[in-house]
Formats: sequence, C-alpha cells, structure tokens
Amino acid sequence: MAKRSDFAGMDLLTAFGEKESSSSEIQVSDIVPNPSQPRVFGKEEVSDLVESMKRLGLIEPIVVRKQGKKYQIVAGERRFQAAKVLKWNTITAIETSASEDRCFEMALAENEKRKSLNPWEVGRAIQFLRKEKRKTAEEVSKVLGFTERYVKQLSSIARLDQKSVQDLIRSGKDPSVKNLEALLKQKEGRGGEMISSRKSIPTKMTIQLVGLTLQQREKFLRELSSLKKNMELKTDTAFKRKKYMKFVVIAGPHRKVSQSAKVANWMGNRLEMFGHQTWILDLGKHRLPIWDDTFWDGGDDWDRIWGPIESELKSADAFIFVTPEYSGMASPGLKNFLLYCNSTLLGHKPVLISAVSASRGGAYPIAELRMSSYKNTKLCYIPEHIIVRDVEHVLNAPESVSKEDSYIRNRIDFALKILVSYGEALKTVRDSGVTVKKEFLNGM
Repeated sequence: MAKRSDFAGMDLLTAFGEKESSSSEIQVSDIVPNPSQPRVFGKEEVSDLVESMKRLGLIEPIVVRKQGKKYQIVAGERRFQAAKVLKWNTITAIETSASEDRCFEMALAENEKRKSLNPWEVGRAIQFLRKEKRKTAEEVSKVLGFTERYVKQLSSIARLDQKSVQDLIRSGKDPSVKNLEALLKQKEGRGGEMISSRKSIPTKMTIQLVGLTLQQREKFLRELSSLKKNMELKTDTAFKRKKYMKFVVIAGPHRKVSQSAKVANWMGNRLEMFGHQTWILDLGKHRLPIWDDTFWDGGDDWDRIWGPIESELKSADAFIFVTPEYSGMASPGLKNFLLYCNSTLLGHKPVLISAVSASRGGAYPIAELRMSSYKNTKLCYIPEHIIVRDVEHVLNAPESVSKEDSYIRNRIDFALKILVSYGEALKTVRDSGVTVKKEFLNGM
C-alpha cells in the first residue's frame, strides 16, 4: 500500500484547516445521517460500539454541520447510530461551518483514518470527488495522505459493481487492493488471479488515550483487561499461544497454477487466522535454477536468487512442505530447493509434510522425503503428515461441500495444531544452545 502522510494522527478539523469550536450537547432527534456517507458496507454493524459506549460513554465527539433546523453528520455516523440504540437523548458534538463538498472530504478522511472503509468504498468516494467535484488526483491525495499513484489505483477499482464486491466478501476473500484489482481484471476479461483470503492478525496494538481524564483512562484500561481475559479463555489454546510464530510453507509444483499451491495457501490462511505469521514460496511460480556447486562460491547472481528466500527461512520457526506426486516420487522442484538449504536455515526446526494427489495416491512422496533431505539440513520431520487425495474436489470454497471436504479440513487443523506444539518445543531446544557444535556441522 502507498505510504501515508502524517494526516492519520491529526485531528480531523485541524487537518482540514477548519476552525474547531467547543463541543456541545445536541438532541439526538435533531441529527440526520449524511446521505453522501462514503461507507457502503457494514453501516448497521454497531453492536460492538454500543457495548463500548454503554461502558465508557462517548470518548470522541461526532462532527456535525447545521442544515436548516437540523444537524447533518459529517463524521461519526456509527457513534450516532449507537447512541440511538442506547436511547440517548443527547450526544456530544462539534459543529463545523464547512461547505458540503468539504464535509464529504472530511467524512471520507475520517472513515479512512479509522480503516472503516474497504478499498472499493474509498475508490468509489475518490471517483466521486474526481468526476463530480472535478478534483485532481493530486488534490485528493492531499486529502487522504496517499500518493497520486495510489489514488488512481483506488479510483480504477471503483469500476467494479457493488454486487461483485459483496460476492467477493461473502466468499471469504479479503477485499484488499490486490484482490479487487484481480477481480476487476477477471470481469474485464484480462485474466487476474485471486490472492490470499486473509490478513495476519497483528500481535501488538497501540492505543492513544488522548483527551481522557485520569478516571476515564483507568476505567478504559480495566475494561480492556477484562475483555482480554475473556478472549483468552475462549481461544483455542492449541493454535493461539502466548508467543506467535512464523511458518514458512513451501509448495513444490512445476505448474504456475496448481493444486499444491491451493493446499499451501489454505494451510497458510488457517495459521494466519490464529495470529501466526506465514510466508509461502510457490516453486511453480518462483522457479529456482538447478543447483550446482558454484552456489558455494556465491556471487551477485546467486545472491539475487537466493538472498530473499534465505532471510525468510532463517527467521522461520517451522515449515510445511507441500508436494505433488510425480510418477510415485516427491516433487523434483522441492528436492532441488532442499539442495540450497543447510542446517543454519532448517536445523532442528519441525516440518509437516503434505502430499497432494489428484486420485488416491500420495504415500510415496512422504516416504521419499522422510528417507532423505535431513542429513545436512538437520530438519525435523514430525511424525504427523497429511495426504490430500482427490484434491481437485476439496478446499475450493469457504464452506465444505462434501463429507470428504469436511474431513480433510478437520484433518489439516489437527495436524497444524501438532506442528504449532512442535514449533514451540523445538524453539526451546534451539535456544538452549545444545544443537550447535562446530566439529559436527554436516551430521558426520
């Protein structure tokens, strides 16, 4: 994503050069929603905000603009809707005298600042500003703190119709810029491959308690602590641990579009759902040259090919190898990849093997990998493994469509939980220092 300016941390009215008046209490019945609100999806999803406002009150006033005898919302529509649900008579608001056009820009910026809009909604609002209000890409970029290139990128996404975006979201795909661009290409007959369906869950969050009294801050922190404890009790502890780990998934196909890559992405997404970080290397798309001993001499060519991969492997806590079955053998691409590796990258780290078969095979690749590839790398294949048979008929949609599909989803989750536990255990072993001795580097 394009790099932001410092706007996101500034006060909304100050950022737009508007004179901020003091806040006052306004009758909820005197406030009307903004018909030009940029938000399209999730307008009515305010249950979480209702609970927060019931406990903590309104932490930040809404912004309104006088319109006849009523007040129209500029920023804070969800807070207003939550106040109506709570049956508040009044709500704290700041009145602005900004023009209608300026108010639209402020509403867009406020939603984007809070990450309340998906990229299509932002693009739709940008398109409105550019076409209807004759704003240039440069002017819009200053409003949102985006680069001009990113503004144009979002504007092009807005060519998608609302139903297509809704279908994408309902299918479980993430409405990211990349996915929406891919969807647009598909709709316009220009190809386009859908990418990852989920984003990693951040392990840390910074909350600024600006403008709160000491009593309000203490109350907020007590509620946050209570919520955190409740969430930890409800979370599957076999997946979600105190310390999140990094998993590298290696898919070993020779085709650019493959079932092995589908399985690799599915497993990566399952781990990310529970907060772990994943990195996927699809050898069908990122093919490595056939290894030869000039690799040991180094050089710019090898560094360019292997350098970025090496850094990802080094930082990994555990691995998943996904291999198709080629004539009863493991993937040649995966075996070639292992020739590049050493114990510094893979040593004493757990590996889950997953074989993929279009029919009822899949056992041979697992047996072959278990009998090789670990002497110099010192990787640790865990006893558990997965065979995804009849792979073309499973893992194709967010919900399972057959008994076999449901079975393999549960089987994958079961194996991943075991891998997480091995990842934690072997990290303790590596951190102890017992695995390193210079005299025995290559397992002789």
